[in-house]
Amino acid sequence: MYWDDFRKCFAEAERTMKQADDVADDMAAMLCGRMRKAPPYVLKRLKRELSQFNARTGRWAERE
Repeated sequence: MYWDDFRKCFAEAERTMKQADDVADDMAAMLCGRMRKAPPYVLKRLKRELSQFNARTGRWAERE
């Protein structure tokens, strides 16, 4: 019983994360052309995260 409950919770968490990723994809698409409206502190955080992305290869750098 305990492991069945754990597996159900884990499956639900995976579904929730997939939904969050789908929303992030939609939000990123909506932001194209609208970045000048974002607050500077948000842009700073995004720029820091995007520094790990190689636009030429389309891949993220390996985390250290």
